[in-house]
Amino acid sequence: WERLGVRLPAALARGLESAGLRHPSAIQRAAAPRIFAGESVAVHAETGSGKTLACLVPLLARCRPGVPRQVLVVVPSHQLALQTRDAADALRVDGVPTAELLRPARRARREAALEEQRAEVLIATGGQLAALLPTLESSAGARAALRANLRAVVIDEVDE
Repeated sequence: WERLGVRLPAALARGLESAGLRHPSAIQRAAAPRIFAGESVAVHAETGSGKTLACLVPLLARCRPGVPRQVLVVVPSHQLALQTRDAADALRVDGVPTAELLRPARRARREAALEEQRAEVLIATGGQLAALLPTLESSAGARAALRANLRAVVIDEVDE
């Protein structure tokens, strides 16, 4: 990862090491440096090639520890949301940014629920995000909670 120009925080490097991910895959070698540099990218490769980590590793490396909701990952299904969270959790060693699923909430509680989500990486299905949009449109507090620290959006599995 270091040879790619992706400067990993020590905790993330330890997380990759403990997960047995010392060497990036071909898609990770192609995409990670550009994502780390802040470029917008489209990543296309076969299932199991490492696309999720190609995005997550450089974005986790860029996260400011303890600052919530810096990365929003949008996925097509709850199952993929769980898999994405698990991939991020597999890298977690002291100090590695956390990932959590967007919690469903009744309309009256969506703003508060969003503000309570403290993980650096927030993972949502398209349906969950669509349900949140009216709250974002009508509530300056909810918009501020999401936009204040948001640095990257990942739209995963756009072909589904």
